Amino acid sequence: MGQQSLTIVMLQTGRSQTEVDTELGVSQSVISSVVCVLDDLHGYLTTPQAQASSFALAREHLHWKRDQWASVLFSDESRVTLSRNDGQKRCWRRQGERYASATVVTRPNFIFMDDNAPAHRGRIIRERLLETGVPQMEWTAISPDLSPIKNPWDQLSHRVEARNSAPQTLSDLRAALQEEWNVMPQQTISCLVNSMRRRCQAVIDAQGHMTRY
Repeated sequence: MGQQSLTIVMLQTGRSQTEVDTELGVSQSVISSVVCVLDDLHGYLTTPQAQASSFALAREHLHWKRDQWASVLFSDESRVTLSRNDGQKRCWRRQGERYASATVVTRPNFIFMDDNAPAHRGRIIRERLLETGVPQMEWTAISPDLSPIKNPWDQLSHRVEARNSAPQTLSDLRAALQEEWNVMPQQTISCLVNSMRRRCQAVIDAQGHMTRY
């Protein structure tokens, strides 16, 4: 993993700029440029209701232990294209693939989290989750600061874009995504799980408003 990627991971998991400088030896100018990018990415708009919901969610889970967070199956969508990403988030499946075994991963002793977006609240989705007995975690919409899944999605996209040979076809792109996901360091995932208490505390301190995450 390159220094820029490591810098992003460390900043997004709550490490200070001084700690990043000390551990990686990255110049302050580079760190500042990364911080500016992260600030731009956090330029989303929230409502007072969403801020209150994020604040309540953070307070409710502030004292969760690592093992509890490690059992959460976080979900989200991310779009990766053959050309530069346009920032839109979509999930594409072939007709008939909605519940195909190849697109669903089963795991014992987990609780399923989605970001409460309208697309996930549809009747057919709710009925299917109830039918299959999937335990669900109450989550609030528009709370990206509390969801660590967005971090590996960003890293996965950057890793594919940084490959020596850019994917030329959709098959190449799928293979590249699978290869980069398989070699993503487990330490990255562990750092994100370990960051959950800090994320909750940051949202509480910000009264539900945006945080550095």
